[in-house]
Amino acid sequence: MCDSLHRTPGWGKITTEGHWFKDEHGRVLLLRGVNLGGSSKLPKLPSDMVQQEDFYTKDVTFVGRPFSLQDADEHFSRLRAWGLTFVRWLVTWEAVEHDGPGKYDEEYLEYLRNVIRKAQPYGISLFIDPHQDVWSRWTGGDGAPAWTLEAVGFDLRCLDWAGAAMTYQKNADSYPQMAWGTNYMRLATATMFSLFFAGDDFAPQTRIVEENGVPMPSHEPGVGIPVQKYLQSHFINAMKKVAEVLKDEPNVVGFDTLNEPSNGWVGYEELDKELLPFRFGALMTPWQAMQLGSGHGQDIQFYSKPFVYSHSTFINQTRTPVWRQGTQCVWKQNGVWAEENGRPVLLRPHHFAWRPAREGDVGAGPLGMPIDFLQDYMVPFFREFTKGIRSVMPHAVIFAEPHCNMVDPDFEPICRMGPEKDFVFAPHYYDVMTLVTKQFRRWVTMDSLKKRPVFGYRAVLKAHALTLQSLKEGGIGFYAQPGRLATREDQCVPTFFGEIGIPMDMGRGPSSGDDAPRPTPQAYLTGDFRQQVDALDANMVALESNLASFTLWCYTPDNTNKRGDLWNDEDLSVFSPDQQFDPEDVHSGGRALPALIRPYARKIAGTPLRMAFWCQAQQRTFEFAFRHDPKITEPTEIFVPQYQYPGGYQVEVSDGTYKVLFDQQILLYYHTKDKEDHRLRIWKQ
Repeated sequence: MCDSLHRTPGWGKITTEGHWFKDEHGRVLLLRGVNLGGSSKLPKLPSDMVQQEDFYTKDVTFVGRPFSLQDADEHFSRLRAWGLTFVRWLVTWEAVEHDGPGKYDEEYLEYLRNVIRKAQPYGISLFIDPHQDVWSRWTGGDGAPAWTLEAVGFDLRCLDWAGAAMTYQKNADSYPQMAWGTNYMRLATATMFSLFFAGDDFAPQTRIVEENGVPMPSHEPGVGIPVQKYLQSHFINAMKKVAEVLKDEPNVVGFDTLNEPSNGWVGYEELDKELLPFRFGALMTPWQAMQLGSGHGQDIQFYSKPFVYSHSTFINQTRTPVWRQGTQCVWKQNGVWAEENGRPVLLRPHHFAWRPAREGDVGAGPLGMPIDFLQDYMVPFFREFTKGIRSVMPHAVIFAEPHCNMVDPDFEPICRMGPEKDFVFAPHYYDVMTLVTKQFRRWVTMDSLKKRPVFGYRAVLKAHALTLQSLKEGGIGFYAQPGRLATREDQCVPTFFGEIGIPMDMGRGPSSGDDAPRPTPQAYLTGDFRQQVDALDANMVALESNLASFTLWCYTPDNTNKRGDLWNDEDLSVFSPDQQFDPEDVHSGGRALPALIRPYARKIAGTPLRMAFWCQAQQRTFEFAFRHDPKITEPTEIFVPQYQYPGGYQVEVSDGTYKVLFDQQILLYYHTKDKEDHRLRIWKQ
């Protein structure tokens, strides 16, 4: 791979001002990149993408995730050539602290610093994403170390058998596609998130003690560290350790707070009712989940496909408890339920519906206060996390993620927090219809705002754009009071879409039987990725119409056609070695490249007004307009990829001059001062 090509300049120092990212010259930045990478959720050794006894070992290493130091240049060169030079870098809590509380993997941290240092010459900046999905690998996802579950009394080997979790490792090829998210409402994941964010309010009796460095539940009232403080402080200290290692790296911008956190059961009004709007997999009430965990088998409804009821199944026939010997269910310990004559009895069906009143609360009733999970629990966590990171990295930009509300996925994430300098609102967005069905139809989608289907290609594009616009307003109103958006610039923060992407394995579908392999997508057999190009272009058009900064999910260096991103059969990577037929070609291995590699304004000498690119038009036309800031003297910088314009391109500007740096894939535009608004147009030569 020729290193002399595609030398795109770096981003420089990144800060925030109002709802924009800015560089050291005051130019607005439209950041664009990828999540790196999908397989970083798993240890490098041993790999546990298939069922094996190694799943339970703590002797793991994440050194080599996302790739080895030897392979780093190849992947960084590719991202630079594609113009995807702002990276959300996955680091799991388990990768840092898998061996036990306070025991940090120094070898991994050294690798992390060295591989990130190699990204700098390629103009790649990044922020650290403390990644998790449904808490941990043992609860069906990734993220937290095993000892966090053991600390509250869970027996890892019983979680799947007793229905407290559903793991890919125990189900392999019979695993329903996209079923991992159902773990959010199962006992193990829901319990851990409820304790992590709200243990002080809903599990005050649960405390943690350590014996010879091994955490376990305290059996003596008032003895030990409250579980919420124990879990949060260890998580923040682990990420603080990462910050200490990376604080002097100039291309490390900051930290995400926590990927896709959950409210657990906090805010659930009735524990004996199923309230999930999305029906898929084994659906159980929280009360059923608690009973299952203590060995009381339950008849559970099972949906084989989204909203398609299949059958009722009896879970935990062996009556296996998930709690280690000598411990009990934390919710039983905290008086939510009890056993009478050997039968479980629910004592507090509304246990999570109200929180205890606090000093300064107005309107508290006899049951306490109604719950605003974002304000009551996420904001205090944001503050503690920010305090920890900035104690060692004072200028870190913090990308704050709202929680995933499984009961009300359409809640408005308005956050009354600040103001905090260099703070970012960082939601995620996926076209759920495409993600779940693994099909994209240009003429129809589900409008997530109006809760109804829309028809026609233009209407589909508009629906995606309006949904992103509504999410973007979460940043515009980040410091707003209830019921109204902020209007002053100093009350706003940038919105950054930390994840957005499409399934590349469109058409795969489920297997025809438990032992039958899933069908191979046609794109992998024929190389025809037109459906993927259409789907990705719809996302990119929506992002560009909102002048959004984002990182696509995802880039997985070791993706395979068979196992996708090596995690729960997801396959969203924009690169795969299985599509790489010419290792000397920087683009070989790329997926849906006509929609992925696009011209865009990177650094703007003012305020962007409009940006659009027609990737499937013969001329590959790009248009951009902005209003200049008279205080800025640096030019506007446009990324213009050779992939789209191999023979060069023509430029039309409203005024001023421009300079083409073809090898660097950059166009510099020098506007005049006598006009307020400026525009430029690029098309294929």
